[in-house]
Amino acid sequence: MAQITRSTKVAGGTTLGANTLARAADVETDVLTLFSAHNNHDSGTSQWSVVNGALVEANNGTAGSPSLTFVNDPDTGLYRDAANTVGISAGGTKRMGISDTAATLNVPTTLSAALTMSGAGIAMGSQKITGLASGTVATDAAAYTQVKVLQVVFGTTSSQTSTTSNGFTITNLTASITPTSTSNKVLVLACGDCQIANVSTSMFLTLFGGTGPANLGNAQGLATVLGNATNTQRVPVSLSYLDSPSSTSALTYSVRIRNGDNTTTVTFPSSNTPTCSMILMEVNGL
Repeated sequence: MAQITRSTKVAGGTTLGANTLARAADVETDVLTLFSAHNNHDSGTSQWSVVNGALVEANNGTAGSPSLTFVNDPDTGLYRDAANTVGISAGGTKRMGISDTAATLNVPTTLSAALTMSGAGIAMGSQKITGLASGTVATDAAAYTQVKVLQVVFGTTSSQTSTTSNGFTITNLTASITPTSTSNKVLVLACGDCQIANVSTSMFLTLFGGTGPANLGNAQGLATVLGNATNTQRVPVSLSYLDSPSSTSALTYSVRIRNGDNTTTVTFPSSNTPTCSMILMEVNGL
């Protein structure tokens, strides 16, 4: 086995062969230095130094010529990109940087296992995930089962609708949504207050929607309010329904009302004209 010792001192100006390993006079004590492709070490470029037999030092290098590289791939390896920053290059181009504060990737990244994050997570800025369907906000979100709500639509009204019919009559509280996938569902939430005249009959409220639209409740709807023979009733109501429309077309949902005797006046919203609201949410994974 060949052995290199530091007992031999190479004086300054001594002619050295290319790629020579020597302890030079102009190098610190206990430092063994490799000079690359120069005949005189005083004018040569120091490539590697071994200090005290333990610490290995290299020149800074560049992305095109890394300090730590490979015989058959000299433009791929490690180099000093900046202060406290290690650069990783491939094909002569920086692909990754690791500093004392952050790591930066400059190439598309493929994960073959789960990605676990801690701390503040990923800051994407104006970027978005690509390679997922058309790359829209909704399709990106749908690719992750943790994300359920894909879009939200909000509608309001304070305009009254009254009817004396026992058939469901559409009110002014409506909203429309266009699902992004036939497998997604639409969660419908509506609230407001209703009014029934002072008679002993019932008022029924329901939601219509989907591909019809159809009554999302039964013949009595989704809510029932009992009248009072003495006083006009004004009652707050809330309606909800999880619809499975199996559609990517625009869908309109509405609150509809009817009475129970085909005579009594029922109103939504009430004569106090409060603002009623409807929320439509496209959801997946339910």
